Amino acid sequence: VDSIGYVLLTKSDCSRLSETISKKGFGNISESTLYRLFFQSGKHKPYKHTIDILSNFLGYDSFNQFIEETNHLRDKFLTGGISNNIESSLLFNCIETSSYKALASYFDNIEGETILFKEQLGLHLFDCLMHSTKSAEFFKYFSSHQYVRSFFYENVHDPKFRINHYNAGYAFYLQTVTNYKTDNHFQDFVFGNCVLFRHYFINGLLKEAVQIGDVLYKENTSVNELNNRLHVFPYCRYISYKLWYLKLIVDDTSIMEEHAHFILDLCCSLKNNLGDFDKKIFFHTIAEAFIYSSIDVFYHDRLRELFKEEISSISPALLHKNLSFILRYFEPNGLLYYRP
Repeated sequence: VDSIGYVLLTKSDCSRLSETISKKGFGNISESTLYRLFFQSGKHKPYKHTIDILSNFLGYDSFNQFIEETNHLRDKFLTGGISNNIESSLLFNCIETSSYKALASYFDNIEGETILFKEQLGLHLFDCLMHSTKSAEFFKYFSSHQYVRSFFYENVHDPKFRINHYNAGYAFYLQTVTNYKTDNHFQDFVFGNCVLFRHYFINGLLKEAVQIGDVLYKENTSVNELNNRLHVFPYCRYISYKLWYLKLIVDDTSIMEEHAHFILDLCCSLKNNLGDFDKKIFFHTIAEAFIYSSIDVFYHDRLRELFKEEISSISPALLHKNLSFILRYFEPNGLLYYRP
């Protein structure tokens, strides 16, 4: 899923994946072969050539290397007391018994592990906290721990806010952000407030949304300063979500349209300097902002035209779909690939 940016849900998705694998020079796997492999597993044994091509596409030399590295990762998890049965997991029981010093020591000791291992552990931490009765206590204790901040709050952020007290978790996360003159603190300030603002706005908690919006937007920070100090995702969120803030505080169509023009012009000036994944971030974030702001579809069409190459690379047929339909092929939040 990380390699294509969307979940395979239909036969058409298999067709798009087949085209992508071929265009990138890995070889040919037919739509029907992919469909049998992912949707009729167990009925048909794939050829070694097919699974080697898929392994190459995922960055491995062969299917054997993929199996070796997967088994190695699984063994590390088992050694660390991490189980598919959440309630028997050592991590879950450390959370439930408030054994935080031991847990902090474990997080400290994985600093040298691969990003893949840390992200998989972040997913397991998400699962544990979904079942936990002690999530609020966990969030408070680990609000300043670097692993939890980077790989739980940021890398496996849940846009659906499904964990109990998840919003309180981000409030604790923001409490440790005190020196806005440093780029790291400023980055965290914008990220934490933007994810809270989005949650409150989309779920109709408008009083809370205005309070967070005031924190984000009442201070007049120049666009150039933001661009220089922020990574691409928080920067794009910041400029896009301002459309929602304007809807909340003025609800003036002309002012909102002026900002929508500004967003599109900014895309035009920045787009050629963005990598493929960053372009997906820009498109998804701005498209979502346009959809939930109820701005005129003229701006939807302009955005679709601006990113027509990226949309067509998935499937030319998507160019004729509305933004809401296209969005799922550009989802930048990795957690939703694994926990829809």
